[in-house]
Amino acid sequence: MSAPQLGHFSLLMVYPESVNADNYVQHDGYNKPKKKESFAPWNEERTRAGLEAARARGRKGGRKPIAPNDPRIQTAKRMHGDKSMSIADICTTLRISRATFYRYVSK
Repeated sequence: MSAPQLGHFSLLMVYPESVNADNYVQHDGYNKPKKKESFAPWNEERTRAGLEAARARGRKGGRKPIAPNDPRIQTAKRMHGDKSMSIADICTTLRISRATFYRYVSK
């Protein structure tokens, strides 16, 4: 007696892709549902509304600027002016990035 021949079987063959009422593509349960259309316009609208509400409450956002007389800036300028240390060493000592160093020195 020979073994029965089993063909290729997939859950997608039993449950083909379908779109539900919320416009989600339903898969076989192993994949996350994927949205057919982008949320970008809706997301952008909500973000803008939130930023406008924050501005109305007096919030501007972002980091507070560092004053030019801040000790960190003065130290970076002094170390750079001595020319005894390389920029990489100054950045390592002060634990700042090279971009931050140049931002400090330009003030």
